Amino acid sequence: MALSNQMWFGTTQKMQLVRVPSQGMKRSRVGYSASHQLENGGMFIYEAAPTKHLEYKIDFGIYEATGSGGLDIYAHYAQGFYGNGPFYFADPMYYDVNLFSYMWSAPGMSPRPYTLSGIGGVVATAANTVNQPSNSMTTYISDSVANNVFDTTYYNPTIIPIPPGYTLWLGWSGSVNLNGAIRMESWVSGATTAAASANLTPLSVTGTTRLNTSVASTSAEYVKIGYARSATGTGANVTVTSMMAQLWPTGVTPTLTGNFIPGEGNNGCKFLDGAVEEEYIMRDNQSRNVHLKGLSFSLAEVGSWQ
Repeated sequence: MALSNQMWFGTTQKMQLVRVPSQGMKRSRVGYSASHQLENGGMFIYEAAPTKHLEYKIDFGIYEATGSGGLDIYAHYAQGFYGNGPFYFADPMYYDVNLFSYMWSAPGMSPRPYTLSGIGGVVATAANTVNQPSNSMTTYISDSVANNVFDTTYYNPTIIPIPPGYTLWLGWSGSVNLNGAIRMESWVSGATTAAASANLTPLSVTGTTRLNTSVASTSAEYVKIGYARSATGTGANVTVTSMMAQLWPTGVTPTLTGNFIPGEGNNGCKFLDGAVEEEYIMRDNQSRNVHLKGLSFSLAEVGSWQ
């Protein structure tokens, strides 16, 4: 199978190349809302938050089920063979757009978890001409968190997979105060410690640079990105306006400047409804068993915020 027919999929315990759905993926943005028909003929709609999570409907035609590129790999993941998830994949549809989830790409537009916990606040984004979101988010790092360790008090770091032969390019716009930091760790599947780590340099909110960091697949299978502190102290905070991440073939240098593009990726999924529908045929082909199967299942984004 050529890489163009595959995507990088898995858990933090094991990521591998799997077949891309032959019949495409259907994606829905799903959120909570309630509606009420008014007596005067109008309609009232309530939304607790305007942001949505993603749900994917994935369908395959008939392909070989067994082997390293077979469709049964998905069933193995669904049954917890490589861990119970979440399951991560970089959507090939959006390699050159923004692979952060919407909530990570523009946290000021998804403030509800923060306002409930009392750990941060929304601030208006400075006037700009580079399509930044209207709101930014200031997040305070817990005083008890050790230096250069992710603060998971209210939220987990996000994960972006890096398929073989590709380089991840990313950057974030905003500011840090009193040793606050946005931290990135590079990981190999199944490892107990990060292969490398760094606190990322923020970019100007009003400037044109969007990407200033790169990680090649030769050094990491995925990265973790989250909030941290770079040194001991109290009152550390980070104000994030936006984050962008793209995947490009290694050796290609993308355009590092331009307008901000909202995130189109996901922040970890699980198999929805517990169903993996299989339609299969086994036939003998010149004394060799051929295990042909169709496959259908759904994934739902679960890791937007802890």
